[in-house]
Amino acid sequence: MATSRVGATLPKIKVTVGHIPQRLKDTVFPPGRARLEILRQIVTRLVREERVELKYNRAVEARQYTERLIQLAVNDGQRDEYTNRMMDWWLLEKDLVEKMYKVIVPRFKEAEGPYTSLFRLPDQLLTQRLRGGRPHWKHYQIGVLEIDGNPFPPIKQNDVARSDPFVETLIEKALRTRSADLEAKLKSILLVLRALLWFAHAIENSKMIFMMIHLGAIADDEKMGKGHPCLQPLSPPSTPATVNTGNNDFLPDPSCFTEARTRINVGWLSGPADAKPLYDTSISTYSQRLGCKLYNFVCYPVGGAVRGFWEPKSNDYNPPPISLPDLQLQNHLWETYVNGQVSAWIDCDADDEKLAALSEKEILKEINYACYLGLRNFTIPLKRASSPRLAAVLRKWMWTKNTSLSFWIFVPTSSDNIIINSGDPTDIWTIWSDFRTLCNNFHMKKLNVGLRLCTDVEEEFLDGARVSRWRGEPLAAFWVDSEVFLNMPETGAVGLSHAHSTLLSALWVKDQSRVVVRGPDDRELPSETLTQMATALRAVVSNCAYQIRGFTDVGYLADGSIDYTDVLQMPLQPLSDNLDSGVYNTFEQDPCKYTRYRDAIFLAIKDIAEVPSFGDDLTLYVLGAGRGPLVSASIEAFREFNKKHRTRHNLLRPNIVVVEKNPNAIVTLRFCNERAWQGSCTIVESDMRSLEEKVEQLELEKPDIIVSELLGSFGDNELSPECLDGVSGILKPKTISIPQSYTNYITPIHSTYMYQSVINGSRCHWSQGMGNHGRQLPVEQEDGSWIYESKTDTASIMDQVYVVFLKSATLIANPMPVFTFDHPNFTGASNERSQRIPFEVGMNVDIMGFAGYFRMTLYKDVELSIEPSSHSPGLISWFPALLPLRKMHRVNSGDKITLIIDRKVDSTGVWYEWQLEYEENGETKLTPRQNKNGETYYMRLSS
Repeated sequence: MATSRVGATLPKIKVTVGHIPQRLKDTVFPPGRARLEILRQIVTRLVREERVELKYNRAVEARQYTERLIQLAVNDGQRDEYTNRMMDWWLLEKDLVEKMYKVIVPRFKEAEGPYTSLFRLPDQLLTQRLRGGRPHWKHYQIGVLEIDGNPFPPIKQNDVARSDPFVETLIEKALRTRSADLEAKLKSILLVLRALLWFAHAIENSKMIFMMIHLGAIADDEKMGKGHPCLQPLSPPSTPATVNTGNNDFLPDPSCFTEARTRINVGWLSGPADAKPLYDTSISTYSQRLGCKLYNFVCYPVGGAVRGFWEPKSNDYNPPPISLPDLQLQNHLWETYVNGQVSAWIDCDADDEKLAALSEKEILKEINYACYLGLRNFTIPLKRASSPRLAAVLRKWMWTKNTSLSFWIFVPTSSDNIIINSGDPTDIWTIWSDFRTLCNNFHMKKLNVGLRLCTDVEEEFLDGARVSRWRGEPLAAFWVDSEVFLNMPETGAVGLSHAHSTLLSALWVKDQSRVVVRGPDDRELPSETLTQMATALRAVVSNCAYQIRGFTDVGYLADGSIDYTDVLQMPLQPLSDNLDSGVYNTFEQDPCKYTRYRDAIFLAIKDIAEVPSFGDDLTLYVLGAGRGPLVSASIEAFREFNKKHRTRHNLLRPNIVVVEKNPNAIVTLRFCNERAWQGSCTIVESDMRSLEEKVEQLELEKPDIIVSELLGSFGDNELSPECLDGVSGILKPKTISIPQSYTNYITPIHSTYMYQSVINGSRCHWSQGMGNHGRQLPVEQEDGSWIYESKTDTASIMDQVYVVFLKSATLIANPMPVFTFDHPNFTGASNERSQRIPFEVGMNVDIMGFAGYFRMTLYKDVELSIEPSSHSPGLISWFPALLPLRKMHRVNSGDKITLIIDRKVDSTGVWYEWQLEYEENGETKLTPRQNKNGETYYMRLSS
């Protein structure tokens, strides 16, 4: 890390540097790069958190690099170029550079080092894998690496270096025992042995090493474990994070607790019973208490407990002043561990005009103070179904203030917990949606909704379709009242009811969500109960974010390093643009597509070759071959046919012609033909629409079968009809096309998240000449820049067609068929289409646009589909298409709407136009026609 220039001026670091580098492996990074990337991540995390728990060998290796980095910063008063480069490279989060110089370096100005400490924890014994149904265990050496002078209480070596002899005895006995009696017990009873689950420090000034073991059964020694403090049973309800032992006993999956505390953030929402006035000036003590009970953060009244729970009286409208000093915590600790909470008495829409006016004034004071403290989130419970004055305050703030503060607007699951006047909506989602609309549907970075899980829930939260509406909202947090938890009769521990746990797990879309617990107003809860509530909540949602609900199996996607969910992508245009090798490689990972293609090709070969008059030579064209996966599938189909239906004396001889227009992919195809296909294929570099000339020039046989994979997410949106029509002149009367036909489908969706994502996708200045998919081409400006100039006022990012792995969205109706295309198209039928598609809406919802799918018949009964009701298992090559509306359109239960969509063609390209037809006050109305004349989204027929 140090060069000769620096090495001559810096002393040796004060920690031992091992001569043998530790083995650091990771499957995410390429070979030779994993080691450095792992070390960079650890150093970054250590500078951010100042105390981390990780595998001991990684801690040993990362410590020396952290020491040198701090030493460079301490000895570099001017921040020279070398030190800046080191900081920039080792700290992946650039704001940590300022923390290094402003927070960490001042501690060590007079110190010579070492600047870090390393502690060894007892080994963890974890299930590494299952073999033959039996778990195999592995010891993991664990260490705690910290930067000295951190705000956490010191770790005592004796506390962490000594393991529990009782636990060691228990583990050794369990692992040694291989008796038939124990094997029989394991078939009916889940034996969960967890030796030490060490939870790191989550709240400032919090030191909490929490150890627990859950035993479903212990061999035959009943004396073991009686009264031992380590045996703390956990009994959350039946959720995806639990496993069924077969006798209706639900025990937590032990693997979900190892990292659950750091991955799933559970907070505490302070109430009048527990937020005592003395904590206003010692919030670190309060946070420490909650940290010891497994809470990651606290939602505390931003004005202090005295002000937060003050009650106005008819003759007293002078609230206490804000009394939460900022100097009691460092700024980054406020930001990380404390969320603001609005004072309970504030009601901007109160019937009492004096209180309402006072609330408008005082809530601004508290929001300002939350920004002053550097808090990230500010919680506001919605007290009334109609809150226009509160919305006006927040709307002005969000539009005019340049801050990172985000609002959590909590709405209850029971109408008993919100004031509903005559004429107000009673549907909870509609209440939130109306409030969001009053706030101009502001971006989710500043305006989020939270659900308060009350003891009672409205019927809408028991209906799966209506519950799914919340998945399309910026749902950031859940508030769980302590009264919601139930005592489990078997163990006495607390857990959520089935209805509440089902609701919470159904709406837990991402682990970035937060859940907060609120205690009763009149009493404090026992410490054990608080811990059990946090544990039960983590058990409910621990695996929910990995259960992707949607149109496809995503094992490959979930295991990858890129998160595709809800990310807008531009549809490919392979006819006008040449794809790169990485794109081809991504699609070739599909575990389903090429198997189905091989099956379809096999059936087509069989039907042709078994005709008595057919000879021993069959010609197959692969059109748009890319890097050749369809060629390989075709060769496999020929081999399978010969194996099953021919002898070695009359083998069917394949004549495979590979057609590809991309000159770069041609290089790969020629290489594959030489090395993998033994020169059995003919490689033709040509646009398939010009293939007739090539066939005559090269004297090629006309095809018996043509195979292509030219479909986009919306079926025809990569111009498969135009491409395949272009080869009609070289086909035989009985040539089989694979695919034979395809139909695209469409359905309206609700998704505030996706609507805001589209709006937020405006092109930056430096990208105005790139990636446009509209009719116009880029034009050079006088200053030398290139931009797309629209000739009309209709061009809009809302008129674009997108591709997106939809997760935060609700399908409002069953997808309906739109356009169908059949091949070969010997009649020369036009590819222009126009369709009116009616939908009936079954619930109150905001339509943001339409999700598009397709269903493709390859040959006979072999299909590929991304349409939800017929989706092909394992298919990952296509995400749904998204056709937005320019504005979200509110519809109510029972309303009827009609999508009008046209597919238009001219001499240079193809485009869609769409608009929504609806009724309002008995009058038929239309939304603006979108993408008129292909101004924004235009599929070119040539480059």
